[in-house]
Amino acid sequence: MKRLIGIILLALISCAPIHISHAQTVDAMIKRFKKCENAEYHRISGMMLGMIRMIIPNDLSVLQQLSDEELQKILDETKMNKEEFLEMTRFIFSFLEHTKSLTMLSLENCSEEDCQRFIEATTNWTPEGYTINDEQEGVYAKMKGLNISEMAIVNREPKDCSIMTLKGDLTPEFIINAEQSMEHIFSKMAE
Repeated sequence: MKRLIGIILLALISCAPIHISHAQTVDAMIKRFKKCENAEYHRISGMMLGMIRMIIPNDLSVLQQLSDEELQKILDETKMNKEEFLEMTRFIFSFLEHTKSLTMLSLENCSEEDCQRFIEATTNWTPEGYTINDEQEGVYAKMKGLNISEMAIVNREPKDCSIMTLKGDLTPEFIINAEQSMEHIFSKMAE
């Protein structure tokens, strides 16, 4: 009997690392949680981003097509003034130029149980092949030289659990400029 219990324990111990390592990649974590009821999953490929870049002008002329009422509605929803919204739009255009693909998973409309499982699964998790950003919790990067080739952003807020990954070529200059120009807007949006 002791031998049988020993074999079962050994089998369980042997299987534990397989289960744990299964969810170590970003793709595996997304695959695991995109099955949750009401999860929102979107993947924008490089080809789709290329089409978006062709359709959307890379200047602010697109905003001239909005009526005053439409623009005011956007400003009210984003809690920004017009200058901040223009700055955010410039950042998005620049960001799209540096991005090759984008994947988003949101559990915002999922059950509390699903969100809690997500929080527990990602709390001490570092995606395989990524390094942790010590300055910002939930931000992970893969480097290619000095540039970020992939980034994963994990939000563990109970009401807003999500993972966003992007592949691209984010230079240190782009990141520094983005942080400096957008810092006050991001802090305002977090309020």
